Amino acid sequence: MTNALDFGSAALAPGETLDLAFTGAGNGFSVDAINVTLSPLAIFDLRAPLVETLDEAADFTLPAIAGISPNVSTPDGVLNQTAASFGVNATGTGDVTSQIDDGVGVDESIDLMFDQDVYLEWFTLSSFSSTDMFELMLPGMAPIVFGGSDLFTGTNVLNLNAPLLPAGQKARLQFASGNGFSFDGFAVSAAPVTVSNVVPEPAAGALFLIAGAGLCVRRRRHSA
Repeated sequence: MTNALDFGSAALAPGETLDLAFTGAGNGFSVDAINVTLSPLAIFDLRAPLVETLDEAADFTLPAIAGISPNVSTPDGVLNQTAASFGVNATGTGDVTSQIDDGVGVDESIDLMFDQDVYLEWFTLSSFSSTDMFELMLPGMAPIVFGGSDLFTGTNVLNLNAPLLPAGQKARLQFASGNGFSFDGFAVSAAPVTVSNVVPEPAAGALFLIAGAGLCVRRRRHSA
């Protein structure tokens, strides 16, 4: 009989803790070992110096990390990095040019798209106060609303609980309310690839030869 307890696919992001608490029922227990699986993460820093060479455009593609290459884009103007933040410089005047906000009356957004299936692990956001909110829009799902109170205490990390984003589909981070914030980075992990063993159908010529061989066998049996 095993004493192992399976937590399934539960995931912990940086700064998050796993608590095992005695409920008062029974005689207590001992935790002898905890086994974890570390999936390779691709962590992309939108405040890195490299991004400064790519921004001031409506979209750009970042170099691959752990074999994963993301495209970052916006429908609202151009992407913009400054020494303090990363966001959208929307078309028009009165916009905070390196945050995600609604400075020109448009709920600014940033889209992420990948060249393979990925799990969205977390976003790193700064200047994201308790009054700020954004919507995460995923294909085929209702928008998921996050607020500043969802950040891990003392960090700028927001756990997304690893929803799946298929290759070639977009995940949209869109401003919802508040004063605006900086999108500093994100982390994803590669989704497992399922390979099916497909038996190819015989070509028409091969089918003709097989049928012909069967006909010869039948004729020989009849002649016998």
